Amino acid sequence: MGFSVMQIAAGQWPRLLIELGGIAPEQLENRHQPCPACGGTDRYRWDRDDGPGGWYCNQCGGKDRTGGGGDGMELLLRLTGWDFVTASRRIEAHLGLASNSTRRHGTPMLRFPSPPALRAALGKQPAAAVQGGVHGSPPRLQGATSTVAPAPSAPVPPRRPSRIPSAPPADTPPPELGRASAQWCYRNPQGEPLFWIQRIDSTSSGKSRKVFVHRTWLDGRWHFPSRRDGYSSEWPAPRPLFRLPELSQRPSAPVLVVEGEKTAEAAAALLPDHAVVSWCNGSKALHTADWQPLAGRHVTLWPDADAAGRSAMAALSALLLPLVDSLTVVLVPETTAFPEGWDLADADWTPQQTRAFLEAHSRPIRQQEPNPLLPAPESAAEAPSEGSERAPVDLAASAWRRACQRTAKAAGRGGQQRRPARPGHRPAERSVTATASAPAAAGREPFS
Repeated sequence: MGFSVMQIAAGQWPRLLIELGGIAPEQLENRHQPCPACGGTDRYRWDRDDGPGGWYCNQCGGKDRTGGGGDGMELLLRLTGWDFVTASRRIEAHLGLASNSTRRHGTPMLRFPSPPALRAALGKQPAAAVQGGVHGSPPRLQGATSTVAPAPSAPVPPRRPSRIPSAPPADTPPPELGRASAQWCYRNPQGEPLFWIQRIDSTSSGKSRKVFVHRTWLDGRWHFPSRRDGYSSEWPAPRPLFRLPELSQRPSAPVLVVEGEKTAEAAAALLPDHAVVSWCNGSKALHTADWQPLAGRHVTLWPDADAAGRSAMAALSALLLPLVDSLTVVLVPETTAFPEGWDLADADWTPQQTRAFLEAHSRPIRQQEPNPLLPAPESAAEAPSEGSERAPVDLAASAWRRACQRTAKAAGRGGQQRRPARPGHRPAERSVTATASAPAAAGREPFS
């Protein structure tokens, strides 16, 4: 799947123009002032922070440059003298996105892993139409024959403009917890605080849920975001990794990437020989993190024990493969010993047990080879490697999945069929000796 640079940069044009175009923050205000592109005294104003950005100059604005409006990309082109392709590549590199971009209808498209990994990892994202229709184009699913429909069932509210926070002064105390149950500090490579992420546990319709908020430094204080704010105050992308100073302090240590700050702190205690990092805002925000500090490192991914966790790490592996020296993944067995959503914060292991588990369940991820985080093709499932204790169980599980798919297709045609039994299931009225060893294997201590 590809996203146009205009879609990725939506809502970030004030920051991009400051950092790439060299524009001053006061030139991004909705008031008449000199034009940063052609000068004058009061011919220009900036009038839109969200979406594609917006500005007006009665001297050089418009497509024919005789007066009119434009978007953020057009202003960046005039400030820098770049063409559209060069500007797109500079934005891509500045935001820390994957460099394997392609072009469709003349528009650079950022390539991400194809479904189902992407849809589960990044979520469904409708193709938002860029106002003016000059630059962006709707994304296309890899292998699809038509573009993703941009029309949602209900009107999508416009994005709020972004206010760019600053780093807090030295020796600033952390924000107060308030209703939050925990908070974690994100720092620059030198260890200086930049912003905090707070976790708030709440209950909605009888179900508990977790909410994570950015506490950033605005107007001389730690700002707490509110729905009443007329702006977004999150730290702009690309955001630093959680525990980033560990990477510079331990340049030769292997790196472990987990999902979530709480899990990262637990993993750091269980694997003290690793530099453990994570990223903020969950699996849908992989492209907003700065992964460049992992360049040339030996990296291991440890996903949560659920489909969403594996899909998120599959998407991340596609971003890291061209960057790191080596990449491996820990495949947590799908057994009752590891309930849905299990992660290292739930482990009651010793560091020695954790290390043994990691060594026993790590698999390499390499270019031009099947990703172990993605479902294997049927041909691979029918040819298990010799001496693999997991191969018979994996083969049976693959056959069970295919049987379920056939059942679902038959049900869709009106057929009424029972769901096939899972491998290892033993009906009460008869015994199956062929699968008698499966329950014992599932209950076996994973690191013994």
